[in-house]
Amino acid sequence: MAREKAAFRDVMEMLNVAFPGVDVLTLVEVTQYLRMDRRTLLQDDEFPAVKVAGKYLIHKAPLARWLAA
Repeated sequence: MAREKAAFRDVMEMLNVAFPGVDVLTLVEVTQYLRMDRRTLLQDDEFPAVKVAGKYLIHKAPLARWLAA
């Protein structure tokens, strides 16, 4: 099993401060937090969004990995 990147813990901590007690974020929350357009994020094949019932959901840990990359 590969080790997490060094920045993963720092990014995860920032996400936990911004979104306390939440493990799954909406695309709206992530776009507002990152100040990025939803189309830009969804065009990235590595962006960890999952479409469920017509809505995009993003788990914090994969998002932290993506941001730390």
